Order: sequence, then C-alpha cells, then structure tokens
Amino acid sequence: MLAPGQATEVTASLAEAYARSGWNAFWEKEVELCTAANKKMFWRQGWPCGSMWMARRYGRLGNRARAIAALDTAYREPSQTMVFIKIEPYFRDLRADPQFQDLELRYRHITDPQSAVVLL
Repeated sequence: MLAPGQATEVTASLAEAYARSGWNAFWEKEVELCTAANKKMFWRQGWPCGSMWMARRYGRLGNRARAIAALDTAYREPSQTMVFIKIEPYFRDLRADPQFQDLELRYRHITDPQSAVVLL
C-alpha cells in the first residue's frame, strides 16, 4: 500500500519538470521514475513502465537506440501493446532504421496468419 503523499510527490516532480523545461523534461522525468528504485510505486499510480511504454518515451525523446532496445524487449516479453508498432506516431523517426524494420517484420510474422509456416 502506498503511503499518503507518495502520489503527490510523483505528480509534483512531473509538474516541476514540465514547468522548468517543458515536455522533454517531463518525459525524461517519467523515464527516470520508471527506471529508478521507486518503479513499483510509479507503476501502481497508473503510470505504466512496461517495455513498450518505455519505447514510446524514448521515441518521444529522440533516443533511437533505447527506443529500439525497449521495442526488442517488448517483442520478446511479448507485450500486448506491440500491435501499435506500425501506427505509433512516436516511432515515425525510427521507421527507416533497419533494426526497427527487422523488428517490425519479426512481429508481423508471429501475428499474421498468412505468413505462418506450417512444419510437417
């Protein structure tokens, strides 16, 4: 159970980051909170910290390498939110990256019944 005031601390730290430097600072603070020791507290308050959500945060921040690494983790977990890989606007800058294209192709092969290979 969360101690009183913890939600307020998280919200306040996000609001402070945004007020100080805008959306990038807010998203960087989200990444920090999701990767810090208080990850469980942050998640229990409704802030998802799964791999696909982290990929979206890194995509917003323009951190291509971390976004692709998080997507690869989401693929291996597997994450139900991977269905959004083709339409997620935060991945727009990743689409030309060969690693992203490979990941997208691997995901399509496990979700598209037309591409399934039947072994006899």
